[in-house]
Amino acid sequence: MLILGLDGGGTSLKATVAKDGQVIKRKVFEKGVNISAVSVEELERTIREVRSWSGPVDEVRAAFSGAGDPQRKEVLATVLEKLFPRSSRVILSDAEALIACCYEGKPLAVAIAGTGSIVVGVDQNGKFVRAGGWGHLFDDEASAFSIVRSIIIEALLHVDGLAGHDPVFHELLNYYGFDKLEQLANLQRLGDFKERIASFAKVMPNTELVRRIMKRELKLFTDRVRQVLAVTNADRVLGFGGMFSNEEYRRIFCAFLKDVEFENLKLNVDEVLATKVELKTNFA
Repeated sequence: MLILGLDGGGTSLKATVAKDGQVIKRKVFEKGVNISAVSVEELERTIREVRSWSGPVDEVRAAFSGAGDPQRKEVLATVLEKLFPRSSRVILSDAEALIACCYEGKPLAVAIAGTGSIVVGVDQNGKFVRAGGWGHLFDDEASAFSIVRSIIIEALLHVDGLAGHDPVFHELLNYYGFDKLEQLANLQRLGDFKERIASFAKVMPNTELVRRIMKRELKLFTDRVRQVLAVTNADRVLGFGGMFSNEEYRRIFCAFLKDVEFENLKLNVDEVLATKVELKTNFA
């Protein structure tokens, strides 16, 4: 059986083709496919490019940012049906897909902190549990977007004379190619402002201000983790996403959860989707 696994996010689409659990080929398409942010036309062009690369397959297993919403999920389903008409299709949100990849029949809790953030899990009965993940306007605390947004707010408060200076402000100017801090406000005019703002998290120095912001946001984020742990009765938490690559971020996260076992999870979701023979996706 030939399976195509897809992992679509705000900055790229990762794809793996596997046969009977063995990877045949893998490719990263450097195009954002968050269903909340791209047009149907853009989405279809990218999936068409994937179809040209993969060829026909028996099944498509797709994990996409934004696919947790029924309307956006239907948009993706329509595009996949058009371009892979003879393939069976499984469509999951990025959080649902991560649970499906990691689930081995026991309670599970996963803290996801990339461009956005959410805590998800399953209990012993296979019931899906979530805390957060309501979008960048309403939460996403401790995510790359939220942390960098908070740094920019402090920089603009400094312009207004209401906050002190921090060395991270200089790094912001260098990264975005601006001459003045006031220009940071122009980032919100970009179509891909969320991804552009979040991208600074990969290079930001852990200054006093940055550590203070991370600590403030991680307090709420780890409260969500404890909520999911309590409901699922999981005995540890898995961390997944780019923010966990930051050593200071991990240290603060674990300090808030010092009584909880932690594992920094590193996997290619598209690859696991394509190769996992028994993939459970129908969580209650």
